[in-house]
Amino acid sequence: RCHSSMLCRVSRASLGVLGRIAPRIHRPMLYIRPHSTLHPKPPSMSSSSSSSSSSSCCQTTPSDSCCSPPAKPPTPSSSHAPVSSHSPSPSYPPSSLPLPSSPSTSSTIMNEKNESSTYAYDKVAIARGILELRRSGTLSTVTANPTPGFAPIFGTPHMPYMIQKSCHGIPVPVIALRSSDTHARHLDEYPRASLVVFPLTPVNRNPAHMDMWRVNFTADATRLPASDNDAARDAFVKVNPSTKVLLETFKNDFNFYRLDIQDVLFYDRGKTQNLLLEDFQTSTPDPIFTEAAALMNEINDKYATRKDLLALAKEYANIDVDDAFVYLVDRLGFNMMVRGASDSRWVELRLPFPFLMNTVQECRQAIQETIEKLATKTQQATKPAPAP
Repeated sequence: RCHSSMLCRVSRASLGVLGRIAPRIHRPMLYIRPHSTLHPKPPSMSSSSSSSSSSSCCQTTPSDSCCSPPAKPPTPSSSHAPVSSHSPSPSYPPSSLPLPSSPSTSSTIMNEKNESSTYAYDKVAIARGILELRRSGTLSTVTANPTPGFAPIFGTPHMPYMIQKSCHGIPVPVIALRSSDTHARHLDEYPRASLVVFPLTPVNRNPAHMDMWRVNFTADATRLPASDNDAARDAFVKVNPSTKVLLETFKNDFNFYRLDIQDVLFYDRGKTQNLLLEDFQTSTPDPIFTEAAALMNEINDKYATRKDLLALAKEYANIDVDDAFVYLVDRLGFNMMVRGASDSRWVELRLPFPFLMNTVQECRQAIQETIEKLATKTQQATKPAPAP
């Protein structure tokens, strides 16, 4: 389904619903930091809700980012589960997770009472990675001239975007808006926007209802020159194929806007952390993290129906769950959201790989081998003893 601003928008009437949801997702979620000198300060704002972009070759360079130093490699967080530093030999297939004889304590669980980290990398690298992984987010803009009695904020969930790169690889989201769109009118008045991006979850799993982390990017919005529209449209459709019909049918009515990120806020279970912009610009996300969307969809589609993911949670964390899905995969392991069978509460579970993975295919093979070995172990345990 095409998630365009014309088809997917939050009406003023629905803002009340979002306000009721917001306490579950730790408001404020929407935050557009006012520009200090170039633009007037906008009206005060409250929260909004959210739920995704692939990399695209760069054509437009942010005016203030070319002088930034080259990107630095990601540094694993000191709090992740121990993983050996050696990489698998190209001729040696990646090993599956070690199957414990009893439920393992090496996996990490996160909930309201346990503050143990489930992140293998620091939040800067995670923020950079989630922006490049997703293809849509919640776009919010604000009018500088609000009408009395009407909300000054306008939000659109599932707003498609693509990523262009500056000369130093700094990600720059690009969105497409019709000239009559409310966002376009707002940006003409006040060229600042908020893009909130959640982790990638199955279509029937709303991350806002699961207390999952998300990242709010505040950006200066600049309309691309009309001469760049054809090239931008072709690149945009490659990243978001569902927008092809709409963009080609109304190609003379769509404009493209570059969002130069100026502020990054990381929301994590009620805690808000403002990340340094320079760190964000120079960080390098985990290469598997940004390329694992197809793998996560494959795992969730293939194994969730067979309850294999439920068995993983039982084997490695010793918890009984009735629903589970994978939402993050990186070189060091993968994260699952699982719902407790007794209290129906969603908690986070991280399972580390035995060593550093080099490719998405190695991650796929390791997870598949683990699930197959676990299934074999379960079958052997339940197999009736031979008759004497």
